[in-house]
Amino acid sequence: MKTIVNDLYFKNKYGEERFLAACDSEDKIYKEIYLFCEKNSYKIPYIRGWTEEDREVIDIGSHKEFFIIRKGVKG
Repeated sequence: MKTIVNDLYFKNKYGEERFLAACDSEDKIYKEIYLFCEKNSYKIPYIRGWTEEDREVIDIGSHKEFFIIRKGVKG
């Protein structure tokens, strides 16, 4: 059975992407984003998102750092 997996990355202000988690639901994605921000003492002022080519971009208000979601299939 195939499962859709969303790989979540953090893109820093230097353009470097770091893998954070493989998520099987939208709820899990946002939990991981909030957890990451909490661990890094960042208070999210707003969240917005858009699609770019093969990925989704989540802006959390920093203007230079973003979360990237790449969809894939496992299994």
